[in-house]
Amino acid sequence: MRNAAMLPAIALATLSLVWGYNWVAAKIALAYAGPLTFAALRFAIAPVCLLPMMLGMHVRVLLSREHAIVAFVLGVILAANFAATFIALQIGGAGKTAVLVYTMPFWVLVFARIALHERLTGLQMLAVPFALAGLSLLTTPWGSAAQLLPCVLAIGAGVTWAASVVYIKHLQRKARGKFGHHLELLRDVVLDSGPDQRHSQTGGRVD
Repeated sequence: MRNAAMLPAIALATLSLVWGYNWVAAKIALAYAGPLTFAALRFAIAPVCLLPMMLGMHVRVLLSREHAIVAFVLGVILAANFAATFIALQIGGAGKTAVLVYTMPFWVLVFARIALHERLTGLQMLAVPFALAGLSLLTTPWGSAAQLLPCVLAIGAGVTWAASVVYIKHLQRKARGKFGHHLELLRDVVLDSGPDQRHSQTGGRVD
């Protein structure tokens, strides 16, 4: 029983190690392929991997016009996310890029407040200035333009990632199940850009 209780902790530690090294592996791979080519390959592989799942769940593969518009908007956002991420990774450090891309939850809080009218808790309000201070220290805006560019791109990747999460949350509220499995699959593609961040879809309490 004790060993069984340790399994979730071991799985989480293993996931952290694998996902952390993913950034190092991507940095190495970018020595052999351009960032846009790398992003295009990753972007193209995702739907191929999801296709068997959709067929197994009997989800209609051919989208209606309304679904196609949603897919197009999310596609543009995610294309920008992948491009910014891999360009930043190519010209900047892997560790710093990863940290800045994962400012996504912070931007979700901001966008959810604006677009979804979610109310920040007291602790979240307190965390915002500290997050901004941390961003300033990481990006070092007083440094050279060559040092600043990968930071701006990595933050932009976090911003676009957050925008996609908030957009899907908006659609879920608006549709109330209208899009069904399609939204769930699109959400999974968005969250596959990084570790499972489902809790970040709701940045705070709803008014």
